[in-house]
Amino acid sequence: MGEPAKLTHITLWMRIKGLFCCSFILLSAILSSMYFLIPLLPLMFFNHILWRRIVDRLIGFWIFMPC
Repeated sequence: MGEPAKLTHITLWMRIKGLFCCSFILLSAILSSMYFLIPLLPLMFFNHILWRRIVDRLIGFWIFMPC
């Protein structure tokens, strides 16, 4: 029996699409965290303890959101 030919044969175009998809997921994960952390950077220099609590809370929400 075995697998259908469509599942065993991977074209170059399918590999390129997979590479783009994985790259997009990685970049979106990195850049989305920067999107809400960069506006809070000035707070880090003035009140580090408050900045740390806010950033910890935001990252916790960001990790919990996909669940």
